[in-house]
Amino acid sequence: MPPLRTGVAEPPYPQPRVLNSGDIEHLSGQSTPPGQSPPQTPPADQKNPYGLFNQKPGQLKYRLSFLVKPTIFVASFAAGSNWLLSYHKKKNPEVYTDHSRQKISKDTLFKGIVLANVSVFAISQLAKKNNWIRFRQFERQYLICSVYSKTAVPSMFGSVFNHIDFQHICLNMLALTVIEAAMPIDAYTMAHVYTNGGLFGCLGSYISNVLRLKRWPMARGASAAILSLYAYTVAEYPEVKLSVPLLKEVIPLEVPTKYIVWPCAILDAYKVMGSSQKVENSAHLAGVCYGYLQGLFD
Repeated sequence: MPPLRTGVAEPPYPQPRVLNSGDIEHLSGQSTPPGQSPPQTPPADQKNPYGLFNQKPGQLKYRLSFLVKPTIFVASFAAGSNWLLSYHKKKNPEVYTDHSRQKISKDTLFKGIVLANVSVFAISQLAKKNNWIRFRQFERQYLICSVYSKTAVPSMFGSVFNHIDFQHICLNMLALTVIEAAMPIDAYTMAHVYTNGGLFGCLGSYISNVLRLKRWPMARGASAAILSLYAYTVAEYPEVKLSVPLLKEVIPLEVPTKYIVWPCAILDAYKVMGSSQKVENSAHLAGVCYGYLQGLFD
């Protein structure tokens, strides 16, 4: 089977992290050229080759150029959607005090977000099959955000609803169910925070990848979007306590939102600065920062 072309442009500089041929094919869609051996294994004492200071200044300057378009897009989208939300609130204040008058209820929006997550995850799983080339190409171009890809900006939207595996989507949907039941906000604000939280999560992943604080160039932003809702609740409604809706009668345990958000943020920050990341911790951290700041200024 010929190698899959995904449009991911590999930067023209030596890669400090050593990859085998299978990793290279997975990340870039291109296998090791014939006649060339894969990179050799680094010394055992090289714990974190992806360090911010373990590179030449010229390499960092070149990679920073990949952040220009995504940063401008995310900042513009967040500013525009925030202005539209504020304008709508001023023109229709009764809609935000009486949620029954909203065209889209929070429950309907919640079901739509869950459906979008399940649909994107289904496409992602089909892309793993060897005979579904088109799905694999579509996923890598539009459902997984990659800073070095030609579709770095449009892929940010698709990744907001994407997940790594079945366990990941189950945990995320459970977390979304818990926060949706506890948040006393309208559907418009929830959509605003969720979408922008996911976009800022992708941007955080891009920054981490450019600064060499992470080990792979592709990421998904669904967890960042959900964590932004938790952080928004901490800032805007600090009195809110969380419980699992279906188990509330059996286990009457309620936990303040801050006791979930801040430990997760501290753990993510530790993982970002550490030598290994099994999940996209930088995206999580960016989503938390956005949600908390959005809640403070609302």
